Amino acid sequence: GASAAAAAAAASAKTASLASHRWAPLLREWLKKSAAVFRRPTNVLGFLQGIPGCVPWSIIGVFMNDYLAVDKGLGVEHATTIMMFFGFGGMFGTITGGILGQKLYNAQPWYMTAYMGAAAIAGIFPWLYLVEADDYGTSAEAMGEKIAVMFFAGWLATMTGVNVRTVIVNVNAPYERGTAFAWFNLTDDLGKGFGPVMSSALVAHVGRTLAFKLGFGFWAPCGALCLLCGLTMPRDVGAVRREMQELAEGRSPRRDEAGAGGGDAERTSLLGKGVSSDKL
Repeated sequence: GASAAAAAAAASAKTASLASHRWAPLLREWLKKSAAVFRRPTNVLGFLQGIPGCVPWSIIGVFMNDYLAVDKGLGVEHATTIMMFFGFGGMFGTITGGILGQKLYNAQPWYMTAYMGAAAIAGIFPWLYLVEADDYGTSAEAMGEKIAVMFFAGWLATMTGVNVRTVIVNVNAPYERGTAFAWFNLTDDLGKGFGPVMSSALVAHVGRTLAFKLGFGFWAPCGALCLLCGLTMPRDVGAVRREMQELAEGRSPRRDEAGAGGGDAERTSLLGKGVSSDKL
């Protein structure tokens, strides 16, 4: 009995030791890559912008259809019709926003981040109008006006999301992008959890109309963080390009973050010229 128990304990200890030895290198590698990711300020700004940016999205997804149906007197059918055009605007914005964002990035990296920030801040105002308006109706003219505003709101709302992922790609080396997007998704999910809690707390304290106005205002810090990315992204892109060039030449990358890449190296995607796609 005692010898069997001792043998079992020894086997268990050996298994645990083997498991720790197996996972320790993976953990060290993950910590190393995470440290490299967080050394780049653009990553940190890109991660943080999603937390306040999710508050307005939670209002749109959780409350707005009911708000239009009940508080604005549209009924479920007409409220759903208007909200459907927000989705159409978002689909259109995803396509055109990505194309325009790439063109702006090719001209100057900060043009794209300025565009992202401006679109996020501008996206507040169509929703303030929709919350404040008291001329809702079911006539073709009244519905057409609100549908046009809702489509425009959807177009603006998707500009940041479609381009921020491009930012994350371009400021991280290929072998670090998985770690970078793991952190990006983590903070994005944090924002998705924070958004409904914040918007529900605001509704409970100040009522739906004022809560929605305040909630849509969270796109302002989101836009400000996107604007700040324009100050850091050229330097981070340049550092990654130098690192990739050193690897291509068979040298160990210095991983220094000082300085910025020059000329066209800063103004094209990592999938463009400078580093060929087969090296990525």
